[in-house]
Amino acid sequence: MFSRAEREYLGVLAQSQREGTDPTRALARLFPNPVYRRKILWGIRRKAQRTAADLSLYAIAARAESRVLPRPPSAGTSTVPLTEDPLLTFLRYLASGLGSRPTPKTGSGSPTGSRDERKVQR
Repeated sequence: MFSRAEREYLGVLAQSQREGTDPTRALARLFPNPVYRRKILWGIRRKAQRTAADLSLYAIAARAESRVLPRPPSAGTSTVPLTEDPLLTFLRYLASGLGSRPTPKTGSGSPTGSRDERKVQR
């Protein structure tokens, strides 16, 4: 959701909160341009505002239906195993049935062929 710079900015703020320090120096060192710092803050606020309603809706839905929660990672992996996702399994099933799609016919769609083919036949 956030860009690399925005994640770094938020990381500095989170670290200073944990350590109980003022983040001003660290932010000035990482982002010396004050205009750029304001731009980063603007981007963070804009993205947070856009996603707040979605995350709120997701939290309410997750309380009602636990299947919307991400699955815990398998042993030895750090990411959610996408291959076990029921939606992806279903999409793979559909794709395997659609392996050889017929080519679309050109022309008017009449059973005798296209207009150009009829001209040649005359």
